[in-house]
Amino acid sequence: MTLRRIHTLHRPAAGRTLLPPLVFVHGGYATARCWDEYFLPYFNHRGFDCHALDLSGHGESEGHERLDSFGIDDYVEDLTQVARQLPAPAVFIGHSMSTVVVERFLEQNTARAAILMAPVPPGGILGASMRMALTQPAFFSEQLRPAGGEQSARTMRSVYYSRETEIDDLMR
Repeated sequence: MTLRRIHTLHRPAAGRTLLPPLVFVHGGYATARCWDEYFLPYFNHRGFDCHALDLSGHGESEGHERLDSFGIDDYVEDLTQVARQLPAPAVFIGHSMSTVVVERFLEQNTARAAILMAPVPPGGILGASMRMALTQPAFFSEQLRPAGGEQSARTMRSVYYSRETEIDDLMR
């Protein structure tokens, strides 16, 4: 296993808890921060010790310069590295691409439970990607180059969010 510097957001439970730790794993091209506005506070206030990691090349973790060279196996190593530091078997929550990471992690590791949010289809994403290229060409082309700026946020809003979603909220 190749150890890299993996950044985690940690929201410790107030006092001792018998509840299992929760580990949140973001989807592709996101960061641990995507969990920090709603999910981490919600579960933390209910007594859970909450962790969210930045996968290699994402957020504050090592590897930005080679983001496109990382694969699922690298992300499984990241998750394994974080899980080994926990005091008890955790509940792992994966979103989108990271549902595959969580599933692969579970092939070799134990967990209290796993939650797969908006999982990648078993047949892969080729069909969805082709539909996206045809129906949302601006969004599709944004995915092929480094994201950034207000135009990227507007494109993301048109695909994932309602018109009422503030651009400033997406820029955070």
